[in-house]
Amino acid sequence: MALRMIFFQKKCSRLYCFLIILTHFLFVSETIFGIKNPDRLTPLPVGPQHFFYFDYPVYVPSSARVRDAGSFNVEFDYFHVNFLGKSVNHGVDIGSGGKSTGLDFEFKHCGHYFPGGLEGFDWNCKQKGYSILQDGETLRRGLQVSLGLGARLELQLSKHETRFRGGDLDRFAEDINSKFDLSNSDREGFPRNDLGIYVWDNENLKFIYRLDQASSGYQPDSTILELKWGLIQGKSISLAFRYATNQQGGLIYKSNQAGDDDSSFEGFRDRLLALDLNWAFQTWAFHLGYGQTQLGNRLFNLSPTGLNFQFYALMGRLGQESEWVLQDLTYGSLFPRDGREAMHLPLRERTLGARIRFGERFAWRFGMVKNMTDYPNNIDLALFSGISLAF
Repeated sequence: MALRMIFFQKKCSRLYCFLIILTHFLFVSETIFGIKNPDRLTPLPVGPQHFFYFDYPVYVPSSARVRDAGSFNVEFDYFHVNFLGKSVNHGVDIGSGGKSTGLDFEFKHCGHYFPGGLEGFDWNCKQKGYSILQDGETLRRGLQVSLGLGARLELQLSKHETRFRGGDLDRFAEDINSKFDLSNSDREGFPRNDLGIYVWDNENLKFIYRLDQASSGYQPDSTILELKWGLIQGKSISLAFRYATNQQGGLIYKSNQAGDDDSSFEGFRDRLLALDLNWAFQTWAFHLGYGQTQLGNRLFNLSPTGLNFQFYALMGRLGQESEWVLQDLTYGSLFPRDGREAMHLPLRERTLGARIRFGERFAWRFGMVKNMTDYPNNIDLALFSGISLAF
């Protein structure tokens, strides 16, 4: 009773309070309702980890099996993401033809740059496209409810909230890199536990995105509505088609402190089409996925109108109640090609995680996501944990 009083004396968001009430309801009613065993050998629901993608209905791995009519599943996820990176023209010298950012760093702009030429050539200059400096962390939590409708149809509704901060994962990331013999040279020059995200327009010489103030709490980033249709639902092979759209979002627009950005977010303009194939055996399974998001709300003026996602996962049992999962997600960039660096190339994140089941109803998952491309617009690493209850 004392713990309960302490909790309710604290201010909490609607999503978190609803989650606590829902969890109490589920555990109290578990002896009354018939609860179905969660699907075995399914991928972990870990999508793109950079917050620039949080508003969009992006590809998030999901089971290719469709829930039975009347059954439903409730999931709660938590992600702790660290990111850092800087463009090739980041420095303290703005170069000829440049314009100062007004901060303690510059993006070197060169009016005398000739592509492919020798005279006046300087690799640390950019005349077009965007540049980025990013360092910080996001804390993200989400709630998803899935309901089997029958006729091989399943409806999903998910809500997420995100908080920005300087964070405390920098030292942990350096230790991880050292243990796996990975270089920490790309982390040099970044202060620990700071928040700063800057996107610079090299052609118009101005910030188009800026965020250097930590948020006071969690802010809603998306509400995604998704419909899944089971094309094939065999004993070992399953194939499903998914359609998703965002009802509301706009965190990346609302958090922009650049000042001169008049862009706004409109719901239901971004759409995801995805296919999932699962091939399950007795003790292991293989999953393939493909998705394409059509962007009605483009992040920047030069951002693409669509994103492609490729996914694969391998998973196996660790005894009767646990599973290991290795999965790989490659997805398109929100930055245009400018011929100067790799920000336009697809990003790649690899996840290593596990799922532990407790009885016929409850499952806990956890793991780590590591960036595999080392582009300046990707994350560094992410830690995640989640629970699910299936009825």
